[in-house]
Amino acid sequence: MKKTNINALWAATALAGVLVLSGCHSSKSKSASSAYPAGSTGAAQTAGTGSAMGGQQQVIVPLYEEKVTIGKHEVDAGGIRIRKQVNTQTLNQPLELRQETLTVERLPAEPQGASGQQAAAAPQAGQIGTPFQAGEIVIRLQKEEPLVARQMTESGRIVAQKHSSTKQVTVKENVRREQADVAKVGNPEGVTIPQDLQSAEAVGGTPATGGVETGAGSSGQITDLNQFAHAKDKTALAGRQVRLSNARVDQVLGDRMLIVGDESAQAVVQTKEPLQNIQPGDQINVSGQVHPFTPNSSAVELMQSQKVYVEAPRVEKAGK
Repeated sequence: MKKTNINALWAATALAGVLVLSGCHSSKSKSASSAYPAGSTGAAQTAGTGSAMGGQQQVIVPLYEEKVTIGKHEVDAGGIRIRKQVNTQTLNQPLELRQETLTVERLPAEPQGASGQQAAAAPQAGQIGTPFQAGEIVIRLQKEEPLVARQMTESGRIVAQKHSSTKQVTVKENVRREQADVAKVGNPEGVTIPQDLQSAEAVGGTPATGGVETGAGSSGQITDLNQFAHAKDKTALAGRQVRLSNARVDQVLGDRMLIVGDESAQAVVQTKEPLQNIQPGDQINVSGQVHPFTPNSSAVELMQSQKVYVEAPRVEKAGK
């Protein structure tokens, strides 16, 4: 009986231990799940933002650009074909030809001489004048005929000579270059972004420094003057950020306005600060934003041809 009571006591003690452990485990699970309420994205955002660094102190994003090597090679530029043909023409040359003719007549007999006999020429050998003797005679006639003799002579020459000359050409080729934009996510503190890397858009927060508005018109950055030249409607470029490198100054229109590019692609740049030692032909860097010309703008000719201009705080010579 005593042994039975001991076994019952051991069983009760074991059951109590199991219940205690089960309750602790349930409490810990509930506490862990309550750290992120249902529907919260805090865990996903933490994992997403932390995966970029991966526990490292820096992230390296390589940028690439294309280099173009200009060379030359020979190609077929056409030529000529020299072909000799034989033509026949009729030559008309007057010529006088001599021809013998023969006339045969029968004449009456010669009168008789004083002796009463007929005078007759003495027959010659080969003639048929012998009385009562058969014979024949052949009389040949002569005539002249044209005689053509051919002789080849040189009538002229065809000479083909090749000459080499040089000309100066300009090879125009588009090359690709990667650039990076850095935008703040939200309103973080302690984040320093260089001006040349600042994006026009701020993700998930207030507009970026300077109050740049974002939208369909400001999507994408203009880094090539050809984007102005190829735009069907230049006014649609208004609001877009511009960053031009090594742009050539074509004209200086005052102390705050100039034209960069060439006849194929140009852009008007207006600066907030006066230009400092900028001359036509200089290479400059431009960072700013596209704006449309206002109807009351004094630059009427530029407004009609360009439609828009780039407003920049200032411009700097390339290489500084």
